[in-house]
Amino acid sequence: MKSKEMPQLKRPNSDPRPSSLPRTSPDSGNEQLIHFLETDTPPTYTAQQLIQALPAAIYTCDANGFILSYNKAAAALWGREPEIGKEAWCGSPIIYTMDGKALALDQCPMAIAIKEGREIQDTPIIIERPDGKRRIIMPHSKPFINTAGKVTGAVNMLVDITEQKTVEESNGHFAAIVESSDDAIISKTLDGIVTSWNNSAERIFGYTAQEMIGVSITKIVPPNRLDEEPAILKRLKRGERIDHFETKRITKDGRLLDISLSISPVKNSKGIIIGASKIARDITAQKRVEQQIKESEERLRLAIEGEQRKAKEELEKTVLARTNELLSTNSALEKSNHELEQFAYIASHDLQEPLRKIQTFADMVKDHLHDSQLTEKYFTRIYSSAKRMSTLINDVLNYSRLTKTGEQFQKTDLNKVLKDVLFDYELLIEQKQATVLHTDLPTLKGIPLQLHQLFANLISNSLKFSENKPVINITSTMLLEEEREYVKLVFSDNGIGFEQQYAEQIFIIFQRLNNMRTYSGTGIGLALCKKIVDHHDGIITAKSAPGMGATFTIILPVNH
Repeated sequence: MKSKEMPQLKRPNSDPRPSSLPRTSPDSGNEQLIHFLETDTPPTYTAQQLIQALPAAIYTCDANGFILSYNKAAAALWGREPEIGKEAWCGSPIIYTMDGKALALDQCPMAIAIKEGREIQDTPIIIERPDGKRRIIMPHSKPFINTAGKVTGAVNMLVDITEQKTVEESNGHFAAIVESSDDAIISKTLDGIVTSWNNSAERIFGYTAQEMIGVSITKIVPPNRLDEEPAILKRLKRGERIDHFETKRITKDGRLLDISLSISPVKNSKGIIIGASKIARDITAQKRVEQQIKESEERLRLAIEGEQRKAKEELEKTVLARTNELLSTNSALEKSNHELEQFAYIASHDLQEPLRKIQTFADMVKDHLHDSQLTEKYFTRIYSSAKRMSTLINDVLNYSRLTKTGEQFQKTDLNKVLKDVLFDYELLIEQKQATVLHTDLPTLKGIPLQLHQLFANLISNSLKFSENKPVINITSTMLLEEEREYVKLVFSDNGIGFEQQYAEQIFIIFQRLNNMRTYSGTGIGLALCKKIVDHHDGIITAKSAPGMGATFTIILPVNH
């Protein structure tokens, strides 16, 4: 007889099913094993044994809804083992609809399948485990109907789609950032084939996404610059980033544009470079100004050589005006380039890192489906990474929206702004037992939404960075400087404070002074405040000391 190895089958101590159900002999598994070893004939496994071996969560109920059986995967998903024959409808006693409303057990998909005698699919629910963690579940409920047409019970297979939903939401946020950008954001393969093309790319180059996706990027490269693309792709394959590479590209209608390119390699979850992300900025107007200045300088040189003093004076004025214009343009470009560098860094690192973790831990979950402790650990890390990515995307999106110029300045009552912010934070203020004191605030010309963001971020910081009951004071003073009115706003609190040497660093995006585990956040809040104040032609300063709270002073013009 030929010897074969078989897994050890456990002998059940008892059969918890009602007596009306067919029973499998406790020794049937061992008898099959002995039969296999003696006759070299494969055993015939029962349906229950097969269901227990499946990684999918499966359970059954009788016609009255009482649970008859469930496999290990179902118990792991519920985080508990319901009592056979006594608990009904679902092994998770607490369930919700997708909008967060509590759902009675006798209204769950399994209950509907049994009561109405029909299959239930595509109706996701949320279950709450005993440890308080929630999972999004897609049930597949199918009733058992006998020859007389009577429902005798049902089977339900539960699919955990929590991670799928989280990734879908995160991808939606990232796509919103790409589509709202003023710069052309393009992705391509390592062969130069375009795989994505945002709205700004269509506006700048004239080609629609339908015309460009699947086509070589060389379609917008002038003939005399075709050698650039192979060199760029070669550097990307080595994992190099290309920052602010100035070149020329051609539009659909034949116009030649001056372009500044920032290109980053895109890697998959295993760190393999699979493509590139390109950000293209139209700098044609800036280049035109630079050329005009060069021409003016040349005319000035000729005027000096010909001793044409009058022409020289006029040209000096022109050069001065052009120089001031260039300085202003360059200053704006430097600021814009700095923001472009930050966005490129986020796209290639900050936003990809949580996504890479999600992909890595998802692969690890697949490799350890039978180890509930490990899978639960990995699911927790996946959720944490997705939450971090979602928060970062929302904060970056709010920061990038401030570059838009469509919002109009209008008379804004700061008392109403403060009232709305306090209403938004009403629950947190109550939980923290915080006190907010303020004087009567003036009305000025500003952008209401941005002023709301300014007040909200400052008050949120005071509530967040406190160890005792927060006390927040807000005062205003009117100032007159060179016949122009200004309002001075002072926000002070009794929080943890910071070293005065960091008073300027805190307004830089992604700069944090405190431990992320102790105080949550992305390091964008105060940078957003600085940008809002800059948009209103104002200034913001900070003064603090450790343990002595913080004071933020803002000066804004009354009329803009």
